[in-house]
Order: sequence, then C-alpha cells, then structure tokens
Amino acid sequence: MSQPTSGSRAIVWPLLTGCLALVSVTGACCMLAGYHPWSSPVGILVVSVLALAVVPVYLLYLLMLDPLEREPWWLLALAFLWGAGAATLVGALVRTVVESVVHAVSGLSPATYETIDSVLAAPLVEEACKGAFLLFLFLLARHEFDDAVDGIVYGGIVGLGFRVIEDLGYYVDEFEGGDPWAVALLFVTRGILTGFSHSFFTALTGLGFGLAVQARSPLLRWSLPPSGFAGAVAFHALHNGAAELVERVSSEVLGWLLVLALPALVYLPGAIGLALVAFVQGRRRQRDVRKYLAEAVDLGLADPADLTVLPDPWRRRRRVWATLFRYGLEAQVFRQALDRALVDWAFRRWHRERGERLPAYLAAFEVEALETRIRFLRAELARLERAATR
Repeated sequence: MSQPTSGSRAIVWPLLTGCLALVSVTGACCMLAGYHPWSSPVGILVVSVLALAVVPVYLLYLLMLDPLEREPWWLLALAFLWGAGAATLVGALVRTVVESVVHAVSGLSPATYETIDSVLAAPLVEEACKGAFLLFLFLLARHEFDDAVDGIVYGGIVGLGFRVIEDLGYYVDEFEGGDPWAVALLFVTRGILTGFSHSFFTALTGLGFGLAVQARSPLLRWSLPPSGFAGAVAFHALHNGAAELVERVSSEVLGWLLVLALPALVYLPGAIGLALVAFVQGRRRQRDVRKYLAEAVDLGLADPADLTVLPDPWRRRRRVWATLFRYGLEAQVFRQALDRALVDWAFRRWHRERGERLPAYLAAFEVEALETRIRFLRAELARLERAATR
C-alpha cells in the first residue's frame, strides 16, 4: 500500500503490470474463443462449473502457505491470468510451430510425434511459458518476491490458471460427445485426482527462484532457478508419460492403478513437501520480522506490542478485529495498512542488510518511503483512536 513514486519513473511499474495484464487477458480471450460449442448455454455452464469447481480448494491451500505476508490480491490475480491466458496461448502456438517444423524435416509418424510432444515438448514449452511470470517477478518485481514461500505461492497460482483453461478444453471436447458419464469421469481424473498437477509443477519453478532470492552465493543464485525449472519439467513429463501409458494399457484395472498412483505418490506428497518448506520458511520469517521490528521500535515506527503481535498472523487478525469493534471501520483499515507496512519494512530491512536495493522505479517500496508511510499511518490511526474514545 505504498504511495506512487514521484517523477517519470513512477509510470514504469504500472506500465509493466498493465502490459502483462493486457497480454494475459488477450491470451485468455483467444483460448476461450477457440473452444466450442459456446452456442449452448448448458454447455457453457457445465464446463465452466467443472473447470472452476476445485479452484477454491487449491487456492485456499496456496494462500494458507503464506499467512505472515499476504501478497497483493491484484498481483495474485495477474499470476492466475498469466497462467490462464498468456502461458496457454503462447504454449499452444509454440507447440504448433514445432510440430509443423518437425513434420516438415522428419519422417516421424503422427502417433510417434504425439508421444514425443506429450512427454518432451509439452513439458518444456508449457513450463517455460508459465515460468516466464516468475522470471518477471524475480528480475523486475523484487519488492513482492522475498523468498521461497512467495515463489511457491505465485508459481502455484500461475499453474492453477493454466489448469483451468486447459481442463476447460478437455471438458468441452468430452461434452460434445454427449456422454455425461464420460464428462463426470474426466472431472474425477483431471479435476480431483490430478487437479493439483500444474500448480505443483510451477511451484517447483517458483521454489527455485525463491531460494535464489535468499541465496548469498552468486553460483546458487543463478543455478537454483534452472534446477527448479528442471524439476517442474521432469514431473510434468512423468505426468504426461503416465497419461500416455494409461491410454495404451489394455487392462482397465492397471489403467486405474496408474491414474491413482500419481496423486498418491506424487501430488499428495508434493503438496505436503511444499507445506513443510513453507512452515520452515515461515519460522525463519517470524524471527527476521521480530529482529527488525525491534529496530522499528527504537526508531519510533512501531510499538513494543508489535514485536509479539506482528510476527504472529493470528494475533494480528485478532488485533485488527478488536480495532474494528473498538474504534470503527476506518481505524481498522488504517490498522491493517500499518501492520502490512511494518512487515514490509522489516522485509526490506532484511534485504538492505544483505546489500540489496530496489531499482529507482520501485523507490516507493524502499525502506525510506515505507518509513514515511508508517509515520503517516500511525498518526492517522492515533487520531481516529482518540476521536473514538472522546
């Protein structure tokens, strides 16, 4: 909730995010326009409900990984849109071009190429397209990308957007067949059993970028993102390879065993593993926030009570609600803004101590700008509290 940067550089950050939003929305519209039959209201309703039904579950899981420092809702929405629009459209175009070139220069049969595309080309291209948003955050939006938890959350939400649009296409194709049981079966396999797949893949890429942000070694800083990307591609290839195998086995029992093996052996352990990483990182975050808030108390930016309240998300929420009931809605808004600004300040102090500074176009998110904002919010909150107790 920082104020805009003064001068000509103030336009850079809104311009960057605006361009990403435009590309993402355009891509999503193009992908949706390619699906049919959109002339059927029932078809639109059914496939939309199926594609979106499990999104709240996966979204809640991802957001719960980061209770200390909630990411801006609009940037999370942009991550979802990037996965749903830009990544799906660019990925489809690139794979189409590659397919044309391969068919022109090789004698591969369509069936052989389909297998190669599924197991090799699709994982590489799609994970690169999804990971491009994380690269943007890593290079140009470091004020919103502090550590591994942020990488997991942003990566997971990009993958979630990609999954919605991809599954929508599968549901449309199955709905056209006119068999409701086939549509229901597809929802069980794609929406429920393997619905976390794309979020898991891209979360691994985000984990690599997030660990790189924390790393001090230049070697680790530039080797961890490719390592996370390699993990995403590998698991994506495993997923697609298993799907190819399921289509080729003659035994229905064996096919279902393969379908159930992915969530049991990959996605559920993967989700637990990501949660453990987030838990460990969260404990480190709490220590860092408490350390730098002690400096904020000495500077008059924070109260001593903030040392125990702000590192604990549940205590923060209780204090925010107590402010609402005691001092009113406007005071609650200022209380929330002040708490967020103090936590952001603590993270920026952590980065500053490591010798890291934000570029000029992000000066509104630097330590000095946050200090100005914190003093303003404290003064306004104190005024509202005095007014409410008169």
